Amino acid sequence: VILGLVSGIVACAVSSHGIVRVPRQYDEVFAAALAAIQDAEFTVTSQERATGTIGAEKRLPSNEGDLLRMTVHLTQASTGVKVVTTVVSPDGPLATGEKPCKCHVKRFVAALESRILAVQLVTIE
Repeated sequence: VILGLVSGIVACAVSSHGIVRVPRQYDEVFAAALAAIQDAEFTVTSQERATGTIGAEKRLPSNEGDLLRMTVHLTQASTGVKVVTTVVSPDGPLATGEKPCKCHVKRFVAALESRILAVQLVTIE
């Protein structure tokens, strides 16, 4: 039992984040981020273009009522746009085999890269 709990903790931290830089215009990156969220199987729940904040969620089919929450923050810089993505898992233990946080951040980044080829990955943790 302890081994199962430990492996579950190792498999998915409570939250994960990824940071990328995109040498493109803000509006183009904002639109691509919205599409990438959907490609990562999340539903956009809020978007504030002026503040560069997008909220999204995904229901976990194995745990009734549990939601993964994704937040994407865009910041304009002289070299392009910095995109910070954070995925937070629901409270409580996840079902066996669920590793949502880091893999969903990776899915988002891959979807963004497929839409804008010049994405520079800074980190995924």
